[in-house]
Amino acid sequence: PGPMPSNFAVTIDVDRNVVSIDPKITVTFRGGRGINYVYAVDVVVTRSDGAVGKATLSRPKVNDYIEILGTTGTDRVQVFVTLVTKDPPPGPYLIYDEELPFRSRG
Repeated sequence: PGPMPSNFAVTIDVDRNVVSIDPKITVTFRGGRGINYVYAVDVVVTRSDGAVGKATLSRPKVNDYIEILGTTGTDRVQVFVTLVTKDPPPGPYLIYDEELPFRSRG
C-alpha cells in the first residue's frame, strides 16, 4: 500500500544480542502518533542460514517486545505494521528493513 501515512507513524527499536551462544534479535514497540490504530506488528527475520523466523505482537502496548533467534552471521530483519483503519488501507506497511551483521563484544 505504499509508505505508512505519517499521522499513523509508530516507532520500534531493533537490538541484536552480542553473545554468540544466544544471538537473539529483539524488536521493541515504542508507540507513536498511530499507537491507537495499530492492529499488529509482524517481525520477519531471514537468517543467514536460510531459516525464516516470524512473530507477531497483537494490539501492542509501549515496551511490548518480540525476541527471535538470529545467527552469528548477517540476518535480515523486516517489521510490518497493520492498522485497524479502512482509510488509509490497513496495510501491512513495511516500517523497518535492515540487514544486521552479528558483532561480538571485543
